[in-house]
Amino acid sequence: MAEVKSANKILLVEDEFNIAKLFSYNLTKAGYQCEVASNGREGYEKALTYHPDLIISDVMMPEVDGYEFRKKLLENEELRKIPFVFLTAKGEEEDILQGYDLEIEDYILKTSSPKVVLAKVSAILKTLEKERSKVVDEVSKAADSMGVKVVPEEFPKFEGFEIKHWHQPHKNVPGGDFIDYIKIDDDNMVVVLGDTMGKRWGAWYFAVAYAGYVRSATRFVLEASSDYKPSTILQKVNESVFKDERISEVFITLSIVILDKKNKTARYSGA
Repeated sequence: MAEVKSANKILLVEDEFNIAKLFSYNLTKAGYQCEVASNGREGYEKALTYHPDLIISDVMMPEVDGYEFRKKLLENEELRKIPFVFLTAKGEEEDILQGYDLEIEDYILKTSSPKVVLAKVSAILKTLEKERSKVVDEVSKAADSMGVKVVPEEFPKFEGFEIKHWHQPHKNVPGGDFIDYIKIDDDNMVVVLGDTMGKRWGAWYFAVAYAGYVRSATRFVLEASSDYKPSTILQKVNESVFKDERISEVFITLSIVILDKKNKTARYSGA
């Protein structure tokens, strides 16, 4: 299924009402989603929940100024990854260098025309998208060459049931989800649904390793027992994982569904 492209989300942090209103209007008109905060404290709180693709922040603000706001963002492993641009009326070299020391993408002068502002925002987001696409493409090729799949490309066929799944990574960046189908015998099939802790690439690496581990552990449980209860399988897989120090601290949500062709039932357990 093709990805539905959503508008980029921008967090604008500016204490001057008229300037905030002007920039927000132009960004929204250009097709961006724009959320506004009036100072660094409020901006940080909104960044935690809004998850913007870009942050544009004034430098001189009450309570928490732009520099302190940026420093606080850099202390957060997730928020520090969001591209950051300073919006300022000051164009002195010392101020600009101070901003770049805080790992910002660029400076935008408040006196810039809307066209210049939008051109800079567009250029930054396009560059980031190209870099992301390049990484996704390279890793996808590497995964394909190794035969690594955490979500099957084809739906399994099982008489009496129509089985389909849908999986859409965020912006084509794989996360920690994995799906597996294991046929126990002619009458029973196990569906394994998992989600490994972490964000995007980190979770994907865990998912690749963990999917194989869970698959092996599930098969071992099925071969060692004729009790095909989802809760029993889940409990034994959990015990197996807990005893393995290499992955015992990896947090995961796991669901087991058993499809019974003879009785036309689907039994479920999750944890």
